[in-house]
Amino acid sequence: MLRIAVSLLVLTVSVSGQDLVSAEGLKESHTLKGGALQRMEVAQIVDENYRRQAIARERERKKSTAAFPIWVVPTSANNPGLFGGVFFKTRIVLTNPTNLTFNVAAQVCGPNGVVDTRQIDLPANSSKVWDDFLGTAFGYSGPAAIEFDSWFIPVGGSSDYDFAVTAEVYTDSPNGRFKTTVVNGLGPDSVTGLNKTISAGVNVNSSERTNIGVYNESFLSTMNVMARVFAGNVLVEVITFSVPPKGWAQKPLSAQVTNGTIEWTTDGSVYLWTVGVDNRSNDGTLSYPIFYLPP
Repeated sequence: MLRIAVSLLVLTVSVSGQDLVSAEGLKESHTLKGGALQRMEVAQIVDENYRRQAIARERERKKSTAAFPIWVVPTSANNPGLFGGVFFKTRIVLTNPTNLTFNVAAQVCGPNGVVDTRQIDLPANSSKVWDDFLGTAFGYSGPAAIEFDSWFIPVGGSSDYDFAVTAEVYTDSPNGRFKTTVVNGLGPDSVTGLNKTISAGVNVNSSERTNIGVYNESFLSTMNVMARVFAGNVLVEVITFSVPPKGWAQKPLSAQVTNGTIEWTTDGSVYLWTVGVDNRSNDGTLSYPIFYLPP
């Protein structure tokens, strides 16, 4: 577990439109404890089934679909790309539209599970922006999922502590910035083994590659995932994952396919995605699968 205390540069703005800080007016924020994100000790483990059921009930109760006390960014990066000498970073924006000031726990989960959990102070009616969240806030290099929680983890947390998250992975090049939106508006949902889960329109050829990934949201159990890749009605590749608790994993498709389909199966509750990447520009398009649970 990382034990690095880091200072960070964030942009704090007023959601109400007062005291806006322009891009030229970026300055170091001292609204966080000690001027930096602090490591958190999780005092207790919440039963996973209770937590999942409580979140489902809260989603049904909320009038807003854009602000919520639990957010998952299934995939993010702070690492070099495969081609072209590029480097990928992750931009995160947290927005608190409420009149309440509260803490948000940010938990980074890498290939082997939880890396670290730190606390962010989020004032009422404000936003905070990190252009390199993994590197600046955690001193972390590599791929990861990120969970944001103002309800279960922070001491004194509440389901009333609603906030919004936007996230994008980007790379800067001589031709400008290429972005892959990960979360913007509604957050992605996890899928279970009871769902019929499909990703469509995937391509692998000389100019485009496709990676597929899994984030295991469970605190306790390893999850197994199978991705069956079809070109039309022909099965061309099978990729399997065994992902540890709170683990992140991603693999490339190797079979050549045009507008192919992936049929996913899993023995638990996981987040799934595909990302098609242009081999020349490294511009990427991330998609979450469609899933259907028959009545």
